[in-house]
Amino acid sequence: MAGINYEKTAERYEIKYRKKGDVKDLKKAADFYFGGKNLIRAYTLYEELLSKTENNMILGNIRKRLKAQMLKGQPIPLNLRNFVKTKGKGLERKFGLAMISMASLLSALFFVSFSLTGYAVLGIAENNSRWIGLCLFACGLISAFFYFKNKK
Repeated sequence: MAGINYEKTAERYEIKYRKKGDVKDLKKAADFYFGGKNLIRAYTLYEELLSKTENNMILGNIRKRLKAQMLKGQPIPLNLRNFVKTKGKGLERKFGLAMISMASLLSALFFVSFSLTGYAVLGIAENNSRWIGLCLFACGLISAFFYFKNKK
């Protein structure tokens, strides 16, 4: 059984990408060039891919592959090296900030409007309950600020 001809397969995916514009084909082409040890062409396609996609899964795979190359001591272009070093803005981070913000704001509403609880929240005095609500409201606003700042 013959091995894979990485160059020809990569060229086919690259032509397919140029015709249809699907970034998955571009990633496959770059991966096949990478597997065939044509690193210069692979890095060129990776750079193009970084400018064309926001897909976290694709970017994460590229980041892992390039990080492995850096650990081996292989030279990679400066902008790809900077990409590897930057921390991705993953969905978990964005979702976490959104959840903290929503939970803080809702619980602040609960504590500030003390009469909603029927004055029965763990025997907390009305003044203390309002301070807790104010602190939770501030936490909610701060986390909402960071969520919208990181959303860009």
